[in-house]
Amino acid sequence: MPKQAPTVEVYELENGGYGFLVTGSDVSMSAENNPFRSGFVPMTQEEAQYFAECYASGVSINYPREDPVAYQPPPPPADTVAKLTERLDDTDTKVSELEQASADTTQALLDLFETVATSLPA
Repeated sequence: MPKQAPTVEVYELENGGYGFLVTGSDVSMSAENNPFRSGFVPMTQEEAQYFAECYASGVSINYPREDPVAYQPPPPPADTVAKLTERLDDTDTKVSELEQASADTTQALLDLFETVATSLPA
C-alpha cells in the first residue's frame, strides 16, 4: 500500500500571523511562530506555506536562522520608579518606627521587672 502524502494546512491567527499543521504517517509538525526567529515572531503566509511544504516533503529548510539573544525587558516607566522609590522610603520609615517601638517596649518591660523585683519582700 503506497504511503499517503502528508496533509498541509496553513491558517491565519488572531494576531495577524499564520500557522501551519502538517500531518502524515511519518511526519507531524505544527507551528504558530517563526521557528527560525528568536522570540515569538509571527510568520507571514508565505513563510508558513514554505515551512509546511518543507516538513511535508522532508526537504531541508533554507532559511536564515537568527542567533538567540538574551531577553532584555523594557525599562519600567519613570512614574513607576518614582512610586516604588516613595514606597521604599515609606517602608524604611515604618521599619524605623517599629524598631523604636520595640526598643521602647523592651525598656518598659525591663523597668517593670526591676520595679517588681525591688518591691518584693526579701
